[in-house]
Amino acid sequence: MHGMAPVSLEQIMKWNPDVVLVWTGIPSGIKTGTSQPAEGSTMDNILSNPHWRTINALKRKQVYQIPALPFGWFDRPPGSNCIAGVIWTAKILYPELVSFDSDQALTEYFRLFYHTEITPTQLRQILSGE
Repeated sequence: MHGMAPVSLEQIMKWNPDVVLVWTGIPSGIKTGTSQPAEGSTMDNILSNPHWRTINALKRKQVYQIPALPFGWFDRPPGSNCIAGVIWTAKILYPELVSFDSDQALTEYFRLFYHTEITPTQLRQILSGE
């Protein structure tokens, strides 16, 4: 498929990162064309795979799924959606240094770039991948 650069589990085990940002892949339950809904997201598969349990990020509960609605916030398609990704990443990686309300900033981003008002509940759904 497509997405960010593929990395093997063996390489991740060698790196043993303290934080893992997970490519969203196909969110669980999303229908792709005429196919059946996906059985599990990339995050679901990582959290249920026993080989990942040795990674520091999982031990520390520092595994985050990158939001992807309405488009991926990191990679594809390239565009303004990466602005939301920067805001989200700053809050995830450096919460003590983020001096602004990231939820408010993301709500404003959706208003400016997608011309839509999102509710706090909708923002939570976007951020959680629901």
